[in-house]
Amino acid sequence: MRSVEGALVTRTTSAANRMGENISASNRHLEHVYSSFQTTWKTKETRWER
Repeated sequence: MRSVEGALVTRTTSAANRMGENISASNRHLEHVYSSFQTTWKTKETRWER
């Protein structure tokens, strides 16, 4: 019985780790999009000021 519980825990943990990796990857993607958006916004602002 113990081995079945251990296998379930391992499987759940690895699934949670994969989900965490996916979340952090999408967070990095969002940060990249946000920073590039900020950069374009700043360049547009400076263009308008001139």
